[in-house]
Amino acid sequence: MIILAVVTFVMAIVGVVLVFTNDGDKLPGILSAIGSALAGVIYFGFGKKLRNNEFTGKMNILVAFIKVTALVTLINGIFSIPSWVNVAVYIVIAAVLYWCTMKMTDGQTTISDNVIWVVLLVLFILGLISSIMLILGIITIPLAICGIIIYGFMIKLLLDPEVKSAMGM
Repeated sequence: MIILAVVTFVMAIVGVVLVFTNDGDKLPGILSAIGSALAGVIYFGFGKKLRNNEFTGKMNILVAFIKVTALVTLINGIFSIPSWVNVAVYIVIAAVLYWCTMKMTDGQTTISDNVIWVVLLVLFILGLISSIMLILGIITIPLAICGIIIYGFMIKLLLDPEVKSAMGM
């Protein structure tokens, strides 16, 4: 996660440089770079906590990762501003992710936990596939490698008997 934070921050700097070397409206590029930098700081904080073993139990790691993903999704949505529809979609996705973490940690094992488990597995597999596809771009190779490691780890974590048991699978 710390490597992902550094890569995200570098991508933000590259974005700012590209904004100022191109003609046209510079505000969307600057806002996007600010959002990327904030996402990098959040990833760094999560990676540092993970490295310092501040999370106890695999389920807590999974929930914390999903909360970080929700927060980064919200930030990316707010700072992307291609259209208000996109912003609204990002906000809804972030809210759904956060709701999933609340449902996962409510102490009850219901059918919704099973559905969330399956949806998370599909999302992590799609994230892994998209990270593999990022390798095709020269500048996105470090981001792709980080994504492959993170999504691979999250799939392994989701398939762990402790997490499956906690989610009623």
